[in-house]
Amino acid sequence: NEVVVDLPAAGARCPPVEATSWCYTQVEGHKKFTYAWTIEDFVRVIENYPAEQTLYSEQFTIPLKDRNTIWRLKVYPNGRKREDEGFVTLFLKDSGKELPANVKATVEFSTINNLGDKVAKKLI
Repeated sequence: NEVVVDLPAAGARCPPVEATSWCYTQVEGHKKFTYAWTIEDFVRVIENYPAEQTLYSEQFTIPLKDRNTIWRLKVYPNGRKREDEGFVTLFLKDSGKELPANVKATVEFSTINNLGDKVAKKLI
């Protein structure tokens, strides 16, 4: 009797036990991406925008392993609601209408003054 064993190609994955069928899923590691949005004369914008009025950044793309995801920032310079007036409200919005990103993310928002110093930072 002769036993023939097919060995996987170099670098190929194989099941840890004998199996009739098998699947291997590789999970992408953490992806670090930075995006900067400059709003000219932001102090004036804060003073003149009523609560509930928004500004949007341009859309930007964050490439993932299997696809590109589309995002934009949404800011309420003088608060999202009347009771938030005097505070800036900022959101990271998934703009992928046909193919939503559907990812879990940790996001850090920073406010940087005209000297390039981080004056506020929030990790979400």
